[in-house]
Amino acid sequence: MARYVEGSDRHQSMLLPPAVDDFISPACPVRAIDAFVDCLDLAELGFKTRSDSSEGRSSYHPGTLLKLYLWGYLKRNRSSRSLESACIVNLHAIWLTGNLHPDHSTISDFRKNHATALKRVLKEFNLVCFELKLFGKELVGIDGTFVKAVNSPARSFTKAKLAKLIEGIDRAITRYLDELQKADHRDAEARPHNGSSASEAAELQRKLSKIKERKALLVTYQARCEESPTGQVNLTDPDSRQLRKRGKSTVGYNVQAAVDAKHHLIATVEVTQEPTDHHLLDPIAQQVKADLELPVDAPLKVLADTGYGNGPQHSACEAHGTIAIAPLQKNNSESNGLYNNDQFTPDPSNDSYRCPQGKSLTRKADTKINETGGGFHTYHNAAACRDCPVRKQCTKSPFRKLFISVHHQAIARSRERLAATPRAMRTRASLSEHPFATIKDRHGFTGFLCRGIDLAAAEMGLSAWAYNFTRVTNLVGIDILLEAIRQRTAPQPA
Repeated sequence: MARYVEGSDRHQSMLLPPAVDDFISPACPVRAIDAFVDCLDLAELGFKTRSDSSEGRSSYHPGTLLKLYLWGYLKRNRSSRSLESACIVNLHAIWLTGNLHPDHSTISDFRKNHATALKRVLKEFNLVCFELKLFGKELVGIDGTFVKAVNSPARSFTKAKLAKLIEGIDRAITRYLDELQKADHRDAEARPHNGSSASEAAELQRKLSKIKERKALLVTYQARCEESPTGQVNLTDPDSRQLRKRGKSTVGYNVQAAVDAKHHLIATVEVTQEPTDHHLLDPIAQQVKADLELPVDAPLKVLADTGYGNGPQHSACEAHGTIAIAPLQKNNSESNGLYNNDQFTPDPSNDSYRCPQGKSLTRKADTKINETGGGFHTYHNAAACRDCPVRKQCTKSPFRKLFISVHHQAIARSRERLAATPRAMRTRASLSEHPFATIKDRHGFTGFLCRGIDLAAAEMGLSAWAYNFTRVTNLVGIDILLEAIRQRTAPQPA
């Protein structure tokens, strides 16, 4: 009896060699990828297809390259060169492509030319999940994260950074001019045949010319900053921007995701240039409704963190029927130990507020602070504050000004909802933070590979697809998923 299991002789000729399909098990995920792409209407999604009358050299079918990309993102294989190699050495890739060997340029150009279409693949897969009733469409958690772009900090400029660099160059120019003057003076005193001072002056002139060219370039960047919607100039990826959170900064994009509560599947993923989440609660909630095929005024419950909590966004959500639960950002009076606005009692009958000492503060002015719907009503009573025994506990100014948001009613209702659901923030964390951690860790998504916000959105859409695909196969299995996919029929171009 042989001590070990013997393999086949790799040089042995076989009359009927096994088919490649024999090596792919019935429960292999690549079968679901293959069936999913085959059921898509690629032309309707925006993929470029060829008709029978097309002239020129034959091209790769967009479905073949889409299958390759979906498999690649599922297997942490995102680069075009890695996918090119996989088509030769990986049996799954060989099976999906039919043993085709597209080069890395063809693979890369496919992603570059179909950014919008690739982003739509996630929604098409979610439609399959709708048939399987894997989305609850009642509660979602929203969160954002910064993802690094293909742009180093050294090639990213803000107005402040440029002003500081130009200031440093001006000092350097002054220093070089002083040194040049001294060199000229030494040259005049040197003997006629001594050329050391002359060579020193020529070197200083060269450096001076080079630094002046650098300054001229920075001045052009300043002009571009004025024209840029972000107020920044990024040389490698012009769409990216400098982002800062908790003392850390990166050059990249603010990625937003909404996760459905039923099975923690990603309903929506958006790549934005917003520096914060401050203005994104209602827009993302409305995008979620569109992607979940809900009416614009559907009573969708949305959980978000403090970064999204502000009056204008809560009012906008209420106007669209969205039930937003997000803690509001604290005002300055709450953070420095003084009386906060909650300790002032409203009196709607005469549009005033009563302070903790029983004095009435009347409405004096209305202030609009921005174009996003924010604004305040100002209430005060200077005479009553003048002799108030606790004025120092209430304000550091001669009298207390009470600033009440124009959205104070929506804010009050939001606080009531949050108080009624004390575990809402724990639920939000379990919903929206896990997908980002998984995508960045399991899928190796530490940064984008492509330049531009459209391609960044396509990359994030493919990673979100891979996350959802993995969860669905774990939930229902390949067989049920394949059956749901096969029930969807769509015409395929030849």
